[in-house]
Amino acid sequence: QSALFWADKVASLSHEEPQDIYWLAQCLYLTAQYHRAAHALRSRKLDKLYEACRYLAARCHYAAKEHQQALDILDMEEPINKRLFEKYLKDESGLKDSTTDWEMSQSSVSDVFKVTTFITKK
Repeated sequence: QSALFWADKVASLSHEEPQDIYWLAQCLYLTAQYHRAAHALRSRKLDKLYEACRYLAARCHYAAKEHQQALDILDMEEPINKRLFEKYLKDESGLKDSTTDWEMSQSSVSDVFKVTTFITKK
């Protein structure tokens, strides 16, 4: 619960930076607040911009037994592909994209999976 408290404070102080919202949603997920976690990501459309957010939103809906919504989130490919295409066009035209992309490393993904598996077995 204290991790959730601090994650909420960091997200507020950082003016809702995507990475901080992701970690807030992660804390909500780990405390079984699946709907709040999914809402934190989806209301800001982070599930359409970042793969890690999409995966977490799908896991939230799956854990909440909303299997069709989880599948729908995993099936939506067009928005992310469109964003990558637009980024490619900007790079080709010599324009610099001011936003920086962030991804979870494979070890972070496996750590998250281990933690969530451990918690769900309790």
